[in-house]
Amino acid sequence: MHSLKRKNINFCNIVTLEVDLKKLKYESTEKETRFYKSQTPRRDNLKFKNPKYLNDCVKCCTEELMKSYNQNYSFRYTYKPLWEHRYIKNDFQEDHIHYLDHFNFVIYYKGDSLIVLKNPSGYLLQAMYPNFDDHLGSYEYVPKLKEGTMLMFPSYVPHYVKKSSNRISLVGEVRIDRK
Repeated sequence: MHSLKRKNINFCNIVTLEVDLKKLKYESTEKETRFYKSQTPRRDNLKFKNPKYLNDCVKCCTEELMKSYNQNYSFRYTYKPLWEHRYIKNDFQEDHIHYLDHFNFVIYYKGDSLIVLKNPSGYLLQAMYPNFDDHLGSYEYVPKLKEGTMLMFPSYVPHYVKKSSNRISLVGEVRIDRK
């Protein structure tokens, strides 16, 4: 594995991993669809030519993120087939979460990251403290990630993707179950 990094931002822990994109070649026989208000093109059920490498990357990040939350029990992790978002011209993803799973991950396959992670308590803090600022906790975090980086974070964290063009990201969700 390449460089694995853990970071604690004030509202969650995240993990990043440098990945070898040559080992993550994939294809999809699915038709391109449009989802959400953004209408960003999406293809589902990606099939990887080297699924073991993808699994090793997901395992590495999952184990590190579980450790960061002091979850030291035996667990199994599963993830559904990944999907691709293709940002063509000023495409974006609206504010959302991924429910029913524990962690999300994004692999920046073409182009750098434009994801924004939002503090799940941000609106509450704004309501309670009219002069809300970073002293109480940042409202948003924008990781500066390069092409070839995998980002994993908790599914409860709202996030969105700024308008972008000529980018591809691969997205997945991880579920944790005790052994």
